[in-house]
Amino acid sequence: MEVLLSQNRQMRGFRRHGLRGLLIGLLTVGLGSGCSSWSSGSSKSKSGGLKQLNPRGVAFLEEVPVPDGFHLVDKHSMDQESAGQRMARHEYQGRADPFAVRDFYRQQMPQMGWERVSDQSLKGVITMRFEKKLEVCTVQIQSGHFGRSIVNVEVVPFSRTPMEPPKQR
Repeated sequence: MEVLLSQNRQMRGFRRHGLRGLLIGLLTVGLGSGCSSWSSGSSKSKSGGLKQLNPRGVAFLEEVPVPDGFHLVDKHSMDQESAGQRMARHEYQGRADPFAVRDFYRQQMPQMGWERVSDQSLKGVITMRFEKKLEVCTVQIQSGHFGRSIVNVEVVPFSRTPMEPPKQR
């Protein structure tokens, strides 16, 4: 009888610790395989270079492309239009290398009639400025978590008026 009680206690201990060990093992395997699937959304091509991103079918802002797979972050975005002028601040997030996103905007914005006037990378933030006749668009790209990129796009009215020459004294 005493032997049966002892074996019963051992089985309960095994079930308790064995189940915990099993759960920890499954969690480790699940996270490991999950991490490897993150790379499938990566912006690296098989040749080792940056993968070329394509524009999504319907842009959130007219004439401002967004990489396919990126979504609008509503709580960090706003836009308005009045009297034929618009102002927008949108944040997009998606899985891509920030430099692939930079290349996307370098290629796609001129196709939409934008001219790139500046391009810089400072402390992990890529900033590009594009101009059209009546608007300016600033694009900021930075790394997010888990292979994501965060893109902030600002479109505001713009007018370049010629400066008057200095008055002669």
